[in-house]
Amino acid sequence: MPPFNLKGLLQDEEFLFAAGLLQQGSQGKSLGAAAFPALVQAGQLKKSFAPKNKERRIIKGNDGFQYYADTGERVLPNVEKQIKPTDRRIIKGADGYNYFSDNMERVLPNVEKQIKPTKRNIIKDAAGFQRYEDTGERVFPGVEKPNKSKSVKPLTDNQKLALDLNKNDNVTGTFDGAGNLIDYKVSSKIDDRMGKISKAVKDSSLQESDEALRALENYIVDLKGQGYENLPGIGLVQGRTPGAAISAEGKKLRSLVSAYENITLKKRSGAAVTPSELLRVQAELAGAIKTSDENVLLDVIRRNRNVLEKQKKTVFAAYRPDDVSIYQDKGGLSYFKSPLDFNIGNQPIRTGLEDLSLEELEELLKKTK
Repeated sequence: MPPFNLKGLLQDEEFLFAAGLLQQGSQGKSLGAAAFPALVQAGQLKKSFAPKNKERRIIKGNDGFQYYADTGERVLPNVEKQIKPTDRRIIKGADGYNYFSDNMERVLPNVEKQIKPTKRNIIKDAAGFQRYEDTGERVFPGVEKPNKSKSVKPLTDNQKLALDLNKNDNVTGTFDGAGNLIDYKVSSKIDDRMGKISKAVKDSSLQESDEALRALENYIVDLKGQGYENLPGIGLVQGRTPGAAISAEGKKLRSLVSAYENITLKKRSGAAVTPSELLRVQAELAGAIKTSDENVLLDVIRRNRNVLEKQKKTVFAAYRPDDVSIYQDKGGLSYFKSPLDFNIGNQPIRTGLEDLSLEELEELLKKTK
Protein backbone atom coordinates (compact mmCIF):
# COMPACT_ATOMS: atom_id res chain seq x y z
CA MET A 1 0.00 0.00 0.00
CA PRO A 2 1.55 3.36 -1.04
CA PRO A 3 2.29 5.86 1.69
CA PHE A 4 -0.19 8.61 2.43
CA ASN A 5 0.77 11.82 0.58
CA LEU A 6 -0.92 14.74 2.30
CA LYS A 7 1.03 17.31 0.35
CA GLY A 8 -0.08 15.79 -2.88
CA LEU A 9 -3.71 15.91 -1.83
CA LEU A 10 -3.40 19.57 -0.92
CA GLN A 11 -2.05 20.20 -4.41
CA ASP A 12 -4.92 18.29 -6.05
CA GLU A 13 -7.59 20.74 -7.18
CA GLU A 14 -10.30 18.08 -7.41
CA PHE A 15 -9.65 16.99 -3.82
CA LEU A 16 -9.66 20.48 -2.50
CA PHE A 17 -12.89 21.30 -4.38
CA ALA A 18 -14.65 18.18 -3.01
CA ALA A 19 -13.53 18.95 0.50
CA GLY A 20 -14.91 22.41 0.17
CA LEU A 21 -18.27 21.10 -0.96
CA LEU A 22 -18.40 18.73 2.03
CA GLN A 23 -17.61 21.54 4.38
CA GLN A 24 -20.23 23.79 2.87
CA GLY A 25 -22.78 20.92 2.86
CA SER A 26 -22.17 20.20 6.54
CA GLN A 27 -23.13 23.76 7.19
CA GLY A 28 -26.56 23.11 5.60
CA LYS A 29 -25.83 24.96 2.28
CA SER A 30 -27.19 23.66 -0.99
CA LEU A 31 -24.89 22.28 -3.68
CA GLY A 32 -25.15 25.40 -5.86
CA ALA A 33 -24.49 27.76 -3.00
CA ALA A 34 -21.52 25.79 -1.78
CA ALA A 35 -19.80 25.42 -5.22
CA PHE A 36 -18.36 28.91 -5.65
CA PRO A 37 -16.83 29.33 -2.18
CA ALA A 38 -15.41 25.84 -2.42
CA LEU A 39 -13.82 26.62 -5.75
CA VAL A 40 -12.17 29.85 -4.43
CA GLN A 41 -10.90 28.13 -1.34
CA ALA A 42 -9.42 25.29 -3.40
CA GLY A 43 -7.51 27.76 -5.56
CA GLN A 44 -6.07 29.61 -2.58
CA LEU A 45 -4.91 26.36 -0.94
CA LYS A 46 -3.24 25.19 -4.14
CA LYS A 47 -1.39 28.47 -4.46
CA SER A 48 -0.22 28.24 -0.85
CA PHE A 49 1.14 24.77 -1.23
CA ALA A 50 2.35 25.05 -4.85
CA PRO A 51 6.14 24.52 -5.18
CA LYS A 52 8.27 27.60 -6.06
CA ASN A 53 10.08 27.78 -9.45
CA LYS A 54 13.53 26.26 -9.27
CA GLU A 55 16.62 28.20 -10.59
CA ARG A 56 17.27 26.92 -14.07
CA ARG A 57 20.78 25.91 -15.12
CA ILE A 58 22.38 28.06 -17.80
CA ILE A 59 25.15 27.01 -20.13
CA LYS A 60 27.22 28.87 -22.75
CA GLY A 61 26.95 27.71 -26.32
CA ASN A 62 29.72 27.51 -28.89
CA ASP A 63 28.44 30.69 -30.51
CA GLY A 64 29.01 32.61 -27.28
CA PHE A 65 25.33 33.00 -26.36
CA GLN A 66 23.81 31.65 -23.07
CA TYR A 67 21.17 28.87 -23.11
CA TYR A 68 18.90 27.10 -20.51
CA ALA A 69 20.22 23.57 -20.01
CA ASP A 70 16.75 22.01 -19.63
CA THR A 71 15.22 23.36 -22.85
CA GLY A 72 18.17 24.71 -24.91
CA GLU A 73 16.34 28.05 -25.17
CA ARG A 74 18.41 31.29 -25.47
CA VAL A 75 18.46 33.19 -22.20
CA LEU A 76 18.34 36.59 -23.94
CA PRO A 77 17.04 35.79 -27.42
CA ASN A 78 16.81 39.38 -28.63
CA VAL A 79 20.33 40.40 -27.72
CA GLU A 80 22.96 40.17 -30.45
CA LYS A 81 26.60 39.83 -29.66
CA GLN A 82 28.69 42.87 -30.59
CA ILE A 83 31.63 41.80 -32.68
CA LYS A 84 34.60 44.11 -32.24
CA PRO A 85 36.77 44.70 -35.30
CA THR A 86 39.81 44.01 -33.20
CA ASP A 87 38.50 40.56 -32.53
CA ARG A 88 38.78 39.78 -36.21
CA ARG A 89 41.97 39.15 -38.09
CA ILE A 90 42.95 42.09 -40.25
CA ILE A 91 45.19 41.96 -43.28
CA LYS A 92 46.56 44.68 -45.52
CA GLY A 93 45.57 44.60 -49.16
CA ALA A 94 47.73 45.37 -52.15
CA ASP A 95 46.04 48.77 -52.45
CA GLY A 96 47.23 49.71 -48.96
CA TYR A 97 43.80 49.45 -47.26
CA ASN A 98 43.06 47.15 -44.27
CA TYR A 99 40.59 44.25 -44.75
CA PHE A 100 38.95 41.65 -42.47
CA SER A 101 40.40 38.29 -43.38
CA ASP A 102 37.09 36.40 -42.95
CA ASN A 103 35.08 38.33 -45.58
CA MET A 104 37.64 40.75 -47.14
CA GLU A 105 35.49 43.70 -46.09
CA ARG A 106 37.26 47.08 -45.74
CA VAL A 107 37.92 47.89 -42.09
CA LEU A 108 37.28 51.60 -42.57
CA PRO A 109 35.35 51.78 -45.84
CA ASN A 110 34.76 55.56 -45.75
CA VAL A 111 38.37 56.51 -45.20
CA GLU A 112 40.34 57.28 -48.33
CA LYS A 113 44.06 56.90 -48.41
CA GLN A 114 46.02 60.11 -48.80
CA ILE A 115 48.35 59.75 -51.76
CA LYS A 116 51.48 61.81 -51.37
CA PRO A 117 52.64 63.42 -54.60
CA THR A 118 55.98 62.36 -55.84
CA LYS A 119 58.72 64.91 -55.31
CA ARG A 120 59.17 67.07 -58.40
CA ASN A 121 62.19 69.17 -59.17
CA ILE A 122 61.50 72.89 -58.83
CA ILE A 123 63.41 75.63 -60.61
CA LYS A 124 63.21 79.43 -60.55
CA ASP A 125 62.46 81.33 -63.76
CA ALA A 126 63.88 84.65 -64.90
CA ALA A 127 60.98 86.53 -63.30
CA GLY A 128 61.69 84.92 -59.92
CA PHE A 129 58.71 82.51 -59.93
CA GLN A 130 59.06 78.83 -59.00
CA ARG A 131 58.16 76.29 -61.68
CA TYR A 132 58.11 72.50 -62.01
CA GLU A 133 61.02 71.50 -64.18
CA ASP A 134 59.16 68.65 -65.92
CA THR A 135 56.16 70.71 -67.14
CA GLY A 136 57.17 74.35 -66.66
CA GLU A 137 53.98 74.87 -64.65
CA ARG A 138 54.00 77.50 -61.88
CA VAL A 139 54.22 75.97 -58.40
CA PHE A 140 51.95 78.68 -56.98
CA PRO A 141 50.02 80.00 -60.00
CA GLY A 142 47.77 82.29 -57.99
CA VAL A 143 50.57 84.10 -56.19
CA GLU A 144 51.99 87.20 -57.82
CA LYS A 145 55.41 88.51 -56.94
CA PRO A 146 55.22 92.02 -55.46
CA ASN A 147 56.92 94.70 -57.50
CA LYS A 148 59.57 96.13 -55.20
CA SER A 149 61.11 98.46 -57.79
CA LYS A 150 61.04 102.17 -57.04
CA SER A 151 61.35 105.19 -59.28
CA VAL A 152 62.20 108.83 -58.58
CA LYS A 153 60.84 111.58 -60.79
CA PRO A 154 59.69 115.21 -60.53
CA LEU A 155 56.17 115.78 -59.29
CA THR A 156 53.58 117.36 -61.54
CA ASP A 157 51.95 120.67 -60.64
CA ASN A 158 48.78 118.88 -59.51
CA GLN A 159 50.76 116.47 -57.34
CA LYS A 160 52.58 119.39 -55.69
CA LEU A 161 49.36 121.27 -55.08
CA ALA A 162 47.85 118.13 -53.52
CA LEU A 163 50.75 118.16 -51.05
CA ASP A 164 50.05 121.83 -50.25
CA LEU A 165 53.24 122.90 -52.03
CA ASN A 166 53.80 125.71 -54.50
CA LYS A 167 53.68 124.42 -58.08
CA ASN A 168 56.93 126.27 -58.76
CA ASP A 169 58.78 124.41 -56.00
CA ASN A 170 61.30 121.83 -57.12
CA VAL A 171 59.96 118.54 -55.76
CA THR A 172 60.95 114.98 -56.61
CA GLY A 173 58.79 112.03 -55.62
CA THR A 174 59.59 108.39 -54.91
CA PHE A 175 57.05 105.98 -56.42
CA ASP A 176 56.59 102.26 -55.80
CA GLY A 177 56.15 99.64 -58.51
CA ALA A 178 52.42 100.33 -58.65
CA GLY A 179 52.96 104.05 -59.23
CA ASN A 180 51.95 105.17 -55.75
CA LEU A 181 53.75 108.15 -54.22
CA ILE A 182 55.50 106.91 -51.07
CA ASP A 183 57.85 109.81 -50.36
CA TYR A 184 58.89 113.20 -51.69
CA LYS A 185 61.72 115.68 -51.29
CA VAL A 186 61.67 119.45 -51.80
CA SER A 187 65.02 120.32 -53.34
CA SER A 188 64.26 124.03 -53.58
CA LYS A 189 61.29 126.30 -52.97
CA ILE A 190 60.28 129.08 -55.31
CA ASP A 191 60.36 131.58 -52.45
CA ASP A 192 63.95 130.67 -51.66
CA ARG A 193 64.97 131.02 -55.30
CA MET A 194 63.21 134.37 -55.57
CA GLY A 195 65.11 135.48 -52.51
CA LYS A 196 68.43 134.57 -54.11
CA ILE A 197 67.65 136.59 -57.25
CA SER A 198 66.57 139.57 -55.17
CA LYS A 199 69.74 139.41 -53.10
CA ALA A 200 71.96 139.26 -56.19
CA VAL A 201 70.22 142.31 -57.67
CA LYS A 202 70.45 144.24 -54.42
CA ASP A 203 74.09 143.38 -53.71
CA SER A 204 75.12 144.50 -57.20
CA SER A 205 73.26 147.85 -56.96
CA LEU A 206 71.59 147.04 -60.27
CA GLN A 207 68.14 148.05 -58.97
CA GLU A 208 69.46 151.39 -57.73
CA SER A 209 71.32 152.12 -60.97
CA ASP A 210 68.33 151.15 -63.10
CA GLU A 211 65.93 153.38 -61.14
CA ALA A 212 68.32 156.38 -61.37
CA LEU A 213 68.85 155.97 -65.11
CA ARG A 214 65.12 155.53 -65.75
CA ALA A 215 64.39 158.73 -63.85
CA LEU A 216 66.89 160.61 -66.07
CA GLU A 217 65.52 159.12 -69.30
CA ASN A 218 61.88 159.74 -68.39
CA TYR A 219 62.58 163.35 -67.42
CA ILE A 220 64.20 164.07 -70.79
CA VAL A 221 61.14 162.53 -72.51
CA ASP A 222 58.96 164.76 -70.33
CA LEU A 223 60.95 167.87 -71.35
CA LYS A 224 60.60 166.92 -74.98
CA GLY A 225 56.88 166.60 -74.45
CA GLN A 226 56.75 170.05 -72.93
CA GLY A 227 58.17 171.49 -76.17
CA TYR A 228 61.80 171.99 -75.20
CA GLU A 229 63.96 172.05 -78.33
CA ASN A 230 67.09 172.34 -76.21
CA LEU A 231 67.84 170.57 -72.94
CA PRO A 232 67.98 173.08 -70.07
CA GLY A 233 71.29 173.25 -68.23
CA ILE A 234 73.03 171.34 -71.04
CA GLY A 235 75.20 172.59 -73.88
CA LEU A 236 78.25 174.66 -74.64
CA VAL A 237 76.93 177.65 -72.68
CA GLN A 238 74.36 176.36 -70.19
CA GLY A 239 76.46 173.32 -69.48
CA ARG A 240 79.17 175.59 -68.12
CA THR A 241 76.82 177.96 -66.30
CA PRO A 242 76.79 177.60 -62.50
CA GLY A 243 73.71 175.93 -61.08
CA ALA A 244 72.48 179.09 -59.41
CA ALA A 245 72.12 180.82 -62.78
CA ILE A 246 70.13 178.14 -64.61
CA SER A 247 66.43 177.28 -64.61
CA ALA A 248 64.74 174.85 -62.24
CA GLU A 249 64.41 172.35 -65.10
CA GLY A 250 68.12 172.63 -65.79
CA LYS A 251 68.95 172.09 -62.14
CA LYS A 252 66.76 169.00 -61.98
CA LEU A 253 68.24 167.54 -65.15
CA ARG A 254 71.80 168.04 -63.87
CA SER A 255 70.76 166.56 -60.50
CA LEU A 256 69.42 163.41 -62.17
CA VAL A 257 72.62 163.03 -64.19
CA SER A 258 74.70 163.45 -61.03
CA ALA A 259 72.59 160.93 -59.06
CA TYR A 260 73.12 158.29 -61.70
CA GLU A 261 76.85 159.04 -61.98
CA ASN A 262 77.37 158.58 -58.26
CA ILE A 263 76.05 154.98 -58.19
CA THR A 264 78.85 152.46 -58.37
CA LEU A 265 77.90 149.10 -59.82
CA LYS A 266 79.50 146.31 -57.83
CA LYS A 267 81.40 143.45 -59.35
CA ARG A 268 79.17 140.91 -57.62
CA SER A 269 76.67 141.29 -60.44
CA GLY A 270 78.87 139.35 -62.86
CA ALA A 271 82.02 139.24 -64.91
CA ALA A 272 80.73 139.31 -68.49
CA VAL A 273 80.09 143.04 -68.16
CA THR A 274 82.32 144.41 -65.43
CA PRO A 275 81.55 147.40 -63.21
CA SER A 276 84.51 149.21 -64.77
CA GLU A 277 82.71 149.23 -68.15
CA LEU A 278 79.70 150.95 -66.62
CA LEU A 279 81.98 153.37 -64.76
CA ARG A 280 83.56 154.33 -68.07
CA VAL A 281 80.27 155.18 -69.75
CA GLN A 282 79.07 156.91 -66.58
CA ALA A 283 82.18 159.13 -66.68
CA GLU A 284 81.27 160.23 -70.20
CA LEU A 285 78.19 161.99 -68.83
CA ALA A 286 80.23 164.77 -67.22
CA GLY A 287 81.75 165.79 -70.52
CA ALA A 288 78.50 165.34 -72.43
CA ILE A 289 76.80 167.98 -70.30
CA LYS A 290 79.17 170.67 -71.70
CA THR A 291 79.15 169.53 -75.33
CA SER A 292 77.97 171.87 -78.05
CA ASP A 293 75.68 169.15 -79.41
CA GLU A 294 73.08 168.14 -76.85
CA ASN A 295 72.46 164.92 -78.75
CA VAL A 296 75.83 163.73 -77.58
CA LEU A 297 74.38 163.59 -74.07
CA LEU A 298 71.51 161.50 -75.39
CA ASP A 299 73.97 159.10 -77.03
CA VAL A 300 75.92 158.72 -73.78
CA ILE A 301 72.73 158.03 -71.86
CA ARG A 302 71.72 155.37 -74.41
CA ARG A 303 75.11 153.68 -74.10
CA ASN A 304 74.71 153.62 -70.33
CA ARG A 305 71.33 151.94 -70.81
CA ASN A 306 72.83 149.30 -73.11
CA VAL A 307 75.61 148.49 -70.64
CA LEU A 308 73.15 148.31 -67.76
CA GLU A 309 70.83 145.94 -69.67
CA LYS A 310 73.79 143.68 -70.46
CA GLN A 311 74.61 143.61 -66.77
CA LYS A 312 71.04 142.51 -65.98
CA LYS A 313 71.33 139.61 -68.41
CA THR A 314 74.56 138.56 -66.77
CA VAL A 315 72.93 138.47 -63.35
CA PHE A 316 69.78 136.69 -64.50
CA ALA A 317 71.74 134.12 -66.52
CA ALA A 318 72.68 132.41 -63.27
CA TYR A 319 69.04 131.52 -62.64
CA ARG A 320 66.29 129.69 -64.41
CA PRO A 321 64.43 131.69 -67.05
CA ASP A 322 61.10 130.67 -65.51
CA ASP A 323 62.23 131.88 -62.10
CA VAL A 324 63.43 135.18 -63.60
CA SER A 325 60.05 135.66 -65.29
CA ILE A 326 58.22 135.01 -62.01
CA TYR A 327 60.56 137.37 -60.20
CA GLN A 328 59.97 140.13 -62.76
CA ASP A 329 56.20 139.53 -62.82
CA LYS A 330 56.17 140.11 -59.08
CA GLY A 331 57.71 143.58 -59.55
CA GLY A 332 61.38 142.69 -59.49
CA LEU A 333 64.06 144.27 -61.67
CA SER A 334 63.05 143.91 -65.31
CA TYR A 335 64.53 144.66 -68.68
CA PHE A 336 63.98 148.19 -69.96
CA LYS A 337 64.24 149.77 -73.41
CA SER A 338 65.44 153.34 -73.46
CA PRO A 339 62.66 155.76 -74.46
CA LEU A 340 65.25 158.18 -75.96
CA ASP A 341 64.53 157.25 -79.57
CA PHE A 342 64.75 160.85 -80.75
CA ASN A 343 67.23 163.69 -81.15
CA ILE A 344 67.09 167.23 -79.87
CA GLY A 345 66.51 170.05 -82.42
CA ASN A 346 65.94 169.49 -86.11
CA GLN A 347 67.86 166.21 -86.18
CA PRO A 348 66.36 163.14 -87.86
CA ILE A 349 64.61 160.43 -85.87
CA ARG A 350 67.03 157.86 -84.57
CA THR A 351 67.01 154.24 -85.77
CA GLY A 352 68.77 152.70 -82.78
CA LEU A 353 71.89 151.71 -84.76
CA GLU A 354 73.67 154.73 -83.34
CA ASP A 355 73.87 153.03 -79.94
CA LEU A 356 75.70 149.95 -81.26
CA SER A 357 79.46 149.57 -81.02
CA LEU A 358 81.62 148.78 -84.05
CA GLU A 359 81.82 145.12 -83.08
CA GLU A 360 78.04 144.92 -82.71
CA LEU A 361 77.53 146.56 -86.10
CA GLU A 362 79.89 144.09 -87.77
CA GLU A 363 78.07 141.16 -86.14
CA LEU A 364 74.74 142.54 -87.35
CA LEU A 365 76.07 142.87 -90.90
CA LYS A 366 77.18 139.23 -90.86
CA LYS A 367 73.66 138.10 -89.92
CA THR A 368 72.05 140.10 -92.74
CA LYS A 369 74.31 138.69 -95.48
